[in-house]
Formats: sequence, structure tokens, C-alpha cells
Amino acid sequence: PLSGADLYVSGNGIVLYTLSRVFTVGAGLGYDRRTGTITPIPLGALYWEPFKNFAIRGVVPAATYVSWRPAQPVTLQLSAALDGQRYHLSGDAFAAQKAALAYSVVKTGAGARIHFGKLAHLELVGGALLARRFEVFVNDRSTGDGMLPVGPYVGVSFWIGTSGWQSDVPTPPPRNNE
Repeated sequence: PLSGADLYVSGNGIVLYTLSRVFTVGAGLGYDRRTGTITPIPLGALYWEPFKNFAIRGVVPAATYVSWRPAQPVTLQLSAALDGQRYHLSGDAFAAQKAALAYSVVKTGAGARIHFGKLAHLELVGGALLARRFEVFVNDRSTGDGMLPVGPYVGVSFWIGTSGWQSDVPTPPPRNNE
């Protein structure tokens, strides 16, 4: 049966301030137990699309992207990200209750997004894992941590939704002040 100990809560609160249609900044706090730290972390947000084919966007320290769209159906990007997960481990395998493994990774890479119209997108990415860390918890107490070897990574994702480009959002017609 599930209990409160089986749930790991994470959340972000960010206040955004839109300075113009193509420039938004923000600040806030994040909370995530997946890394084993229960201290809130500061977050900064940025969305800047100074040209219809160039953008910088992200939430630091989670992920930041520099994107360039040389043609309507293709976006090329550079990225940097901090990612992680926390997994429950089988009590039988570890002879302990409430065993968990926290895993975090720092990565940087490059990729391409192919846009099939306005709502379907395919992303291909690859790059380097700069740091990989794990920590084992039993009853919410660390029993040790370690580093894993760094190396390359690849990824593929497909989604249905908006492209993320502000220039893809239609501009409403001017209002008549009659």
C-alpha cells in the first residue's frame, strides 16, 4: 500500500515579469528532494527572442537553451542542464525499509528540432555528461554517495504542442479605436 513516505514532492515557484513580447525575466524558489537536499534553491528565468530565428530561454539551474532556427521547419540548439531523479529501491534487495537512490547529472549538448507543422515536433540531442552523482538513502538518511564516470549521451523526444517560438504565435490585429 502507498503511504506518504512513498511520495517525493517537488515544486517551483517563479514570478515572471514580461518587459516586452520577446523578453521576460523571472525569479523564484525551487524545492526538490530527488537530490537528497531539502533546502529550497533559488531559480532564475529568462526568455529572450530578439530575432524571429534566435532565442535564449531557460530556468537556471535546471536547463538553459540557445536556439537558432535557420529555416521554418528546423531549430538548432545548444543546451546545459542539471537533471536528476529519486528512485525507490526494493526493501527485500537492500534488507531495509524506505531505501531510495538519488541520481543527479550535469550535461551540455547540442541538438536539432524538426517541426512538422505548428504542433508536432521531433528533437534529436547529444552531448557530454559533465558530472554524474548518486546517493543512497535508508529511512531518509544518507548511507553514502559516489561519482559515476562521465561520457556521452544521446536523446530523442517527440511531442505535440507549440514550438516555443514567440514568432509562431499570431499577432492579433490592431484594435480600431472608434
